[in-house]
Amino acid sequence: MGDAVGSRLAELWPYLLQTLLLGAGTTIFLTIASLLVAIALGFVLALMRRSDNLILSGIARVYLEIFRNVPILTQLFILYFGLARLGITLPAATAAILGFGLNGAAILSEVFRASINAIDRGQREAALAIGMTPARAMWVIVLPQAVRIALPPTGNFAIGLFKDTSLASAA
Repeated sequence: MGDAVGSRLAELWPYLLQTLLLGAGTTIFLTIASLLVAIALGFVLALMRRSDNLILSGIARVYLEIFRNVPILTQLFILYFGLARLGITLPAATAAILGFGLNGAAILSEVFRASINAIDRGQREAALAIGMTPARAMWVIVLPQAVRIALPPTGNFAIGLFKDTSLASAA
């Protein structure tokens, strides 16, 4: 009896290994693609939140309230099943990337905004004093310092995102 189980396992081993490698590749793909969406949109949202324009700041605040307070599984269901009811059918991977990316953007925007705010105001003022435009001062002086502050929490977010991709199997 033990020989039958062992031979069956030996037959299944290549299939099991192939399935595990396919799952690992899918997980890594979903994580990287979602992280790229979250970083790009999160940076834009952080700048919108810091804007003096009340409309831009307000739009960012509403976005953050919605995406930070609705569970990610609910967001995935709305993107995959809800949009399908409206006639917009997204492939499962696209819906997952979009869902994780939009949710992650809300989280990372706060990380980026806090990192930018952590840079001493004097850094920006000194850049402006030597003739830099506000945009150039942000890009050349403030953001490089802010990246250093934002890196650890962004890494923590990426690890959590890697684990959260398992939720995509539910949608």
